[in-house]
Amino acid sequence: MEDRDIDLLGDSIKESLSSMKDRISDTGIIMPRVPERFRLGENDAYEPRIISFGPYHDLKEKLYATQRYKFSYLQEILSRDPMIPLKRYINMVSSMIDKIKCCYPDYFYLKDPVLIKMMVIDGCFIVEYLLRVHERVKDELSSMVLIQLLKYDILLLENHLPFFILYKIYKLAITPSSSNSYPPSFTHLAIGYFNWVFQKEINLPPPPPETVHHLLHLYHLFCLYTPGVEEGAGDETLISNIDITSLTSHKDSSIMIPGATLLQEAGIRFKVKEVEGSSLDVTFNEGEGEMVIPRLFIDSSTKSKLRNLIAFEQFYPNYESKFSKSFSVYCSFMNDIINTHEDVALLCEKDIIRHSLGSNEEVAHIFNHLNGGAIIAQSHYLNDTYEKLLEAFSWFLPFSKPTSLATLLISLWLHLLLINELISLQYFYENQKIPSKKRREEIKRRRFLHIKSVLSSNLSPRQRSDCRC
Repeated sequence: MEDRDIDLLGDSIKESLSSMKDRISDTGIIMPRVPERFRLGENDAYEPRIISFGPYHDLKEKLYATQRYKFSYLQEILSRDPMIPLKRYINMVSSMIDKIKCCYPDYFYLKDPVLIKMMVIDGCFIVEYLLRVHERVKDELSSMVLIQLLKYDILLLENHLPFFILYKIYKLAITPSSSNSYPPSFTHLAIGYFNWVFQKEINLPPPPPETVHHLLHLYHLFCLYTPGVEEGAGDETLISNIDITSLTSHKDSSIMIPGATLLQEAGIRFKVKEVEGSSLDVTFNEGEGEMVIPRLFIDSSTKSKLRNLIAFEQFYPNYESKFSKSFSVYCSFMNDIINTHEDVALLCEKDIIRHSLGSNEEVAHIFNHLNGGAIIAQSHYLNDTYEKLLEAFSWFLPFSKPTSLATLLISLWLHLLLINELISLQYFYENQKIPSKKRREEIKRRRFLHIKSVLSSNLSPRQRSDCRC
């Protein structure tokens, strides 16, 4: 290759490098698309039903009908302060267009006027809609059906605008003279919306707006917040013992636990945890043998909500080291303890799950197909719970699911030992004078402890590992 050709090629590469550099967000804020390995045929869980925000679903025909609401709400927000004309909104968005384009790497080459128009119209709709919810204004979007559909669409990972755009639009729309009757910032307004639409009373301390990517991110913080625990920690609570380099898919995880019904057979008692805040605060009381799980409400939108929260975590930079709890781990745990409709029935009986679906099988199906493709750290916030469960009740597991010939033989031998002990006990009753009922119960207890100690002493660590479900 001649020097002239090499120089031309070098110039071309430099131009590409410069172009790619402009496409990389210096804030780390991106609006990712959900890849197929997460979707697994569940496209509906990630796509808007009635309204689109941003470029990903903008041209879908089924969403055209709601365009009129966007223009109607744009007119309403402009009428809030006639001294702030449309031009101010356009200039504000235009001044940040390069920052906005970095948030949509797949749409970086979208023409500036098209993207600016989209950000202004969609952003003004979101802010005005949340303002009207705050004011309790009744209009066409106030019906129960549309409230739920809008809630669904607002929490989709692919259906967002950068949070800083919404924050700036709110500052333009709500002037100091009118701010006394409105929340002090868009962050406060959005938290109020979440409390209203989900019927909660969670006083999440507003995180710095520059740290929030989009509304789903803020809702994620809203869901993880537990009063008195994360206060003062901002939007990120570090996990001190996390192994960031040690990642595994859920299916390959080396720590798994049996289903709820099997755990109950092993002596674990399930109890609902009444909490103010995060529903992810699962705990295990080793002394009492109690698994305590916050109540979970499941309806037709739960699958989409959980899938999008998991997808958000998977694309959030180093999420496994930045959040004390995660939906990826929580849903992996729920998938472990829910294998059949009987497991769901048990959790419903304990008031841990309340659902409005057609059957318990549907609930089981949601969790069994929820975490596909998700990557979680081997060290996570429920590690201790998993290990305590297996340590406390591993003596029971060889009887439940033998996984190898050696395990099967051990299990058979232990069953024979149990039968022999029962026969011996019966013979003892028939040929000895037992002074009292209390004495008989004591003999039973000692026999049971003997069987348990034999089981524990005769299984090597490797065999115990093979016996775990």
